[in-house]
Order: sequence, then structure tokens, then C-alpha cells
Amino acid sequence: MSIVGRGISVGGGGGLKVKVVGGTTQPSNPKEGTIWVKTSSDIGNVYFTNASPESPALNDIWICVNESWISRYIPISEKPYTQLPVGFCCQWNGSYWNGRESKVYMNSEWCALTLVLAHKNLGIGSSADWSAFNSIESFLTTTVANMQAPTLGSSASGITITQVTNKRGTAVYGTSDADTIDFSNYDSIIMYYYDTASSYRELCIATEWPDPSSLTNNKYATAAYTQKNNASTSSTTNISVDCSAITGDGYVAIGINNKQIITIAQLILYPVS
Repeated sequence: MSIVGRGISVGGGGGLKVKVVGGTTQPSNPKEGTIWVKTSSDIGNVYFTNASPESPALNDIWICVNESWISRYIPISEKPYTQLPVGFCCQWNGSYWNGRESKVYMNSEWCALTLVLAHKNLGIGSSADWSAFNSIESFLTTTVANMQAPTLGSSASGITITQVTNKRGTAVYGTSDADTIDFSNYDSIIMYYYDTASSYRELCIATEWPDPSSLTNNKYATAAYTQKNNASTSSTTNISVDCSAITGDGYVAIGINNKQIITIAQLILYPVS
């Protein structure tokens, strides 16, 4: 399936249509079938395709309609009745696809789509999306000297986070405190990864933007991390966190302890049904 257009509307005669709009806040008076993409950039061509477009231009939007990723079915025509399956939304930044928070207006309410922050096989995400900060609360030690921001990079296997011996640090998804995610829309977040050592790594939802200058007694405010889950062995290949009880905005943070490399293959938020 492939539908391409700019400022796109798709649909059958006399039926409902799908309209794709951008912006940092969702439209106040949407029509049924409107898809809102949270972005501060312009929207280019919009692709409803199974696989990512081969030659995208800057700011193009890819809305995945592959059956294995479907999170919503949007009615697009009443005569005959037709539904458009949609999974997740990305925007091309000139080098790779950025996962975008997105929603569709259905049955008079906004419904979130799956949010894919990183996926090595789909070309979504890069180390350029990450900002590194000091240790998260669970990696506290007695001295600030034991906390150090990890090194961020990428490989053929995914996004890499590297830490040195006897240091603890955190990578936070986003480049500023404006890069929030509305966790009210999601049930869970899961990270699939590989690592090189039997040590701790932790997936967290942060309610505050981690600022090293705000550290007190080697930690952030106690309310900074609403939910977290850790794993202590290299045999563990995924970590998940329950988001269902979280309301409001926050950030995804990944903690790393001691000399090792974590390679993130997938980082995905699944929406409320």
C-alpha cells in the first residue's frame, strides 16, 4: 500500500477522510480522521506505506501501515466502508527517521499511535537524538567523582551507550527539556538491547529534565523518576516499564553502570488501547 501527498487528505467519495497536520500542540477543533504529528518542523510529503520510503526529502512523514505494526484502524470511506490501518509515525531529518508522537482523532477523541523512538531494522533513531547527563538515582555512590556522562554513538546493531570502569551515568532521549513525551497516552515502554558485561542497566521514565547542575547529594530530586526497571545480567535482552498509571509529560532515560556498552536495538512505546 502506498499513498503519497503533501498536506494530504485521503478517502473515498462522500466518506470520511484522513488529514495529516503538524504542530507542537494538537488541533483544538479536529475533524474525524485527522492525524496530528507532534513536530516543530514543517510537514513535507506524507507516505502511508508498509516500508520506509526509499528517497525521502527533508521533513517528509512516514506513517507505517504494515499489518505487524497496526495500532489503529481509521475509517476513510463510508461508501463502501473502508478502514486505513496505521501503526506509527516518523519524520525524515535528512539523515534518518525520527519517531514522532502522533495521534488520530477517532470517535470524537484523540487516540495515540505507537511511538517508535529507535529501531535498527527500520532506520529509526540515531545517537544524535540523545543528550547525556549524570547518574540517575539508583546508581548513587558516595562521591560525585563516580558519576560520568556516558559516550553516545551508533553501530550497525543500533544506538550505543558506552561507560568507563567504575562510573555511572545516564542517557536521556531528546536534546532539551522541550522534548517531552505525554505518557498519559501509553501503556508500556520496552527496550530491546545487547550489552558487553554483566552489570546494571536501567530503563526509566523521568518526570524532570535531568540537569547536572541541580544534583544534590549526588542525586536528582526524589520525584524525578516515576517508574523504573533494571536488569543485572547480560543475558537479559529486554526491559519494560509500565506507563499505565503515569499522567503528564516526561522523558525516557537509560542508566548504565560500570565498563560496558549497551546497544539499543529497539525502544518502543505502546499506546493505551
